[in-house]
Amino acid sequence: MPGRTYAVADKVDPLAWYAIDYAGARIFVSRDGAKTFTQALAQGLPANIANSRPAAREFQPMAAATPGTAGELWLILEGRFFHTSDDARTFVASTPVDPVLRRTYFVSFGLGKAAPDVHVPTLYAFGVTKTFGGLWRSTDAGARWLRINDDAHQWGLRYRVITGDPRLFGRIYLATDGRGIFYGDPLPQPMGAGVH
Repeated sequence: MPGRTYAVADKVDPLAWYAIDYAGARIFVSRDGAKTFTQALAQGLPANIANSRPAAREFQPMAAATPGTAGELWLILEGRFFHTSDDARTFVASTPVDPVLRRTYFVSFGLGKAAPDVHVPTLYAFGVTKTFGGLWRSTDAGARWLRINDDAHQWGLRYRVITGDPRLFGRIYLATDGRGIFYGDPLPQPMGAGVH
């Protein structure tokens, strides 16, 4: 396996690891606790992902394994979400329904508890457009997104780590660059309102 890869442990199988080679646009999988790795098929990934490598050590890697589900991995590559549920054999890119969000470049993300009656983890992400940056939540694998901050709560857009609570749906944790660590809960939904 080449050097300068980023490894992520499976959250269910203690022997399974995934390693991302950004320079070679390859994914490697280990079945023996990261002792050895073999290249995964990884169909569906972009041909060039070199620019998606974290710019510095303090930036969070753009890869996360799903808690409670074996063989499932999420990536941000070139600002887009990619998801595999078959041990990195095939990846599917999420395409937001909203045309505005199709032009959003996602920079960092985390996973949280799934919404009620939903079988995929909730995605929390910092995404930027040409005009602003925002914090977003998706409960349907990235098809629809709800902005969860406003213009008065952007903390200089200096976000370093973002993730959701694994046990409490809707709670988000956000670490900023010099402005502290914040958490937030969703506002109560009116009766009959759906979850986004």
